[in-house]
Amino acid sequence: MTNDEIISQLGDIAGIKHLAFDLQRVCNLTINSDYHITLAELDEDNLIVHGVICQLAPEVAANASLTLLSANMMFATVNGPYVSWSAENTALYLTLPLQRETLDAHALYEQIHYLIQNIEHLRETLHQQSII
Repeated sequence: MTNDEIISQLGDIAGIKHLAFDLQRVCNLTINSDYHITLAELDEDNLIVHGVICQLAPEVAANASLTLLSANMMFATVNGPYVSWSAENTALYLTLPLQRETLDAHALYEQIHYLIQNIEHLRETLHQQSII
């Protein structure tokens, strides 16, 4: 199954007609206006899923670095996603690389759900620590 077929079938599962990659091989989703998810094709065998955790100014990101490194260590123990910060967008992301050979539309749907659950958990943690 190609990445295009997986994305199209994901659209069918989620009730989104004609879901597809754009010319840059990116597909953006907004879920319940709270979650901004980007699916990007790295190559024909690899996809990457990014979810915005929050906007974060550079000085706040620097002050939160130990918390974010701890989160990455926790995720690494379960071969999970990783936290990254974009200086260009001043945004904190949760990113999950995926290999097409182990993926179908249902598995992708579940991985997006897993990413959203972890975004929510990270938002709560950052809020509890008065970072956001």
